[in-house]
Amino acid sequence: MPKGIDFGGNHCHLFGASNSQLKDHSFWFIKGLTLHEIHQKQQLLSQNDQILNLGTFVARLEADQFDVALGLYMRALEIYREHFTERHPEVLTSNQNIAHCFRAMATKCVEKQLWQDALEFCQQALKIYEDVLPSDSTERESILKSLKNDMNQLLELIKSNT
Repeated sequence: MPKGIDFGGNHCHLFGASNSQLKDHSFWFIKGLTLHEIHQKQQLLSQNDQILNLGTFVARLEADQFDVALGLYMRALEIYREHFTERHPEVLTSNQNIAHCFRAMATKCVEKQLWQDALEFCQQALKIYEDVLPSDSTERESILKSLKNDMNQLLELIKSNT
């Protein structure tokens, strides 16, 4: 696959896969029009190769990388909606990781004073956490309470800035 693959009208190259992805025969691909563009994206993303949680990766992004991350995680949401349904309970960890990413993206939006975007990321994270965290878990209650508090504060900020 040194030349990449074409699907859905996009040219992509293999980026890699986690151990759990290898078990499911799934992989990360990077979309790019030129090989140079793909190498730049690979370099940007692989600089944090010791980070195992995508939410941690997002939290470390610099301001100029924010738009790249926003695009990546909007696509993650699309993938979540398309593929991680009730038919696939084995992707619990992946779903939870996506929720962590949305929460980290909300934090980045707050740093840039993008209140509405932050609220939308919190809402997406809340929906996923409600779906994947066990109902009798103390972690669930703590996360949901914290996220709802964040959302209330964001609503206040949105109201005060309109």
